[in-house]
Amino acid sequence: MTVEQRQDKLKEIHLCFNCLRKGHRSATCPSDKSCGKCSKKHHTLVHFERRDKPEVRTNIPQASTETDLVQPARERPVTASCSSMFRPPVKQVFLMTAMVNIMSKSGEAYQVRALLDSGSQINLLSESLMKQLNLPKQPANVPIIGVGGAKSHIRHRVVVRMTSSYNNFSAYVDCLVTPKVTGSVPSANVQVDAWNIPPGVILADTSFNKSREVEMLIGAEHFFNILKQGQIKLADNLPTLYETKFGWVVAGSLEETEEDSPVCANLAVTDGLEACLQRFFHQEDNTEPDNNTNEQEQFEEHFQRTYRRNKDGRFVVQLPFRETVQKLGNSRSLALKRFLLLEKRLARNPDLMTQYAEFINEYRLLNHCREVREEEDSLVFKHIIFHIIVSSNHPVAAPSCE
Repeated sequence: MTVEQRQDKLKEIHLCFNCLRKGHRSATCPSDKSCGKCSKKHHTLVHFERRDKPEVRTNIPQASTETDLVQPARERPVTASCSSMFRPPVKQVFLMTAMVNIMSKSGEAYQVRALLDSGSQINLLSESLMKQLNLPKQPANVPIIGVGGAKSHIRHRVVVRMTSSYNNFSAYVDCLVTPKVTGSVPSANVQVDAWNIPPGVILADTSFNKSREVEMLIGAEHFFNILKQGQIKLADNLPTLYETKFGWVVAGSLEETEEDSPVCANLAVTDGLEACLQRFFHQEDNTEPDNNTNEQEQFEEHFQRTYRRNKDGRFVVQLPFRETVQKLGNSRSLALKRFLLLEKRLARNPDLMTQYAEFINEYRLLNHCREVREEEDSLVFKHIIFHIIVSSNHPVAAPSCE
């Protein structure tokens, strides 16, 4: 969409121009974000450039038609035709990759592309590979910190048997399971025909120069056991070969282009903002039907009416309570089971019993709960929480109701 079309769409579906959400206008938007171009209260993706006169693009030959000028009222892909430029040297860094054998649950060997990483404290395995090998997974809850402090959580782990086709090396590896181990390695295909790799050298990954996915990461726990002493320096401007128990791996940097070498392009197209906006709406799209429209509106109205920011800059909002609690049902049987378990636990720990009694007594003094005698109470709906009331440090099985 063009900027005008985006603005019209936001108006049509009643979204805030600043945070792109329902329930308010940009003038009352609680978000502290603003346009990255003009700092006004609207989203950067709906920023409208107003220019006194169009500017001629200098990266293409001038033409006499108006279509070759920048249109101020809309954004469109930038196109360059028959352009020529010079670029600085580009380095391609090769990481150690190797083809390793991983045993499936049935004992069958699968060749897997692995990345040898001495800077990793963990071993990783892709989720798709785990399913392909039918490996039994175990629960885990491990926080992972990556570049820039980015955090993620791992929920499963597997133990795999790893072997080599180069020799009789074998090891068991405890791997955390992740949807994706890393990006494609290397970042682009590289021609290596002129490298003159010595004859007799068996590469651990014969396709090390082709950009492909990595299905496994082997960290520092096994890295130095895998690495051997052999090294071969191919040339000053080429990477180095290192011998491992999987064969020879390639590591180091390569300058792909010489300085000031010309690069020509007949056609180049970028679709930055358009593709970005499409991905954003695709991610935010909720395809499930909204069956609680009126209730949702009430919640949003409650938020607008009760929220505020404290002196620390944090948002504070009151909790919305329902007028009726009848849908909670009768909790007596479940509460009684909890009471009996709690009674046994406190009987084994007098100190904990005393602390618990002090808390419950304070709870009652604040009128957050009251004692109920079932034979005298006529409530139809009882939402009961059993508590132990302590008298003279001895528990009495007296239920309290909240």
